[in-house]
Order: sequence, then structure tokens, then C-alpha cells
Amino acid sequence: MAGLMMVFLLIAIIYMAQVEAEAHQIKDVALVYEQVKRDLYDVLYDEFRNDLPKWEAELDRESLTITFRQPDVLFESGRADLRPRFRDGR
Repeated sequence: MAGLMMVFLLIAIIYMAQVEAEAHQIKDVALVYEQVKRDLYDVLYDEFRNDLPKWEAELDRESLTITFRQPDVLFESGRADLRPRFRDGR
């Protein structure tokens, strides 16, 4: 009976070690994700820094999206063509 209990104890310890290793891997992935997200924000901000005020837009750090405060400045009402100032990058 003691031998059987030792076998189950060994199985439990091995399982706990595997769970701990997986948790460590998940933590590492989360840290890398956050770093990549910060780096991507920095690159996007550097690229669009001068254009955001002209476009009346902002770059959200959390979602990495560009939000136009006045979306009607991009398109004429009922049209699908960008206005010239957005097309030409001025």
C-alpha cells in the first residue's frame, strides 16, 4: 500500500512540475507581448507624430489604433474617395 502511495505521490509531483513550467512559459509570452506592444506603439507614434495633429487623430497606446476625432474630414458625405489632403500625405 505504501508503494502505491509513493507512485501516486511521484505522479503528482511530476504533474505539478509540468504545470509550473507551463505557467512560466505563459508568463514569458505575456512579457514578450507587452514589450512588442510598447515597441510597436513607439514606432507608430514616431511615424505618425507630425500627421496626427493635422488629421485630428490620436494613437491609442493600449489598442494601437488610430482614432479620428472628426471622421467626416476624411471623406465627403456619401463618397468613398479620400479627400486630397489625406491621399497626398500633406
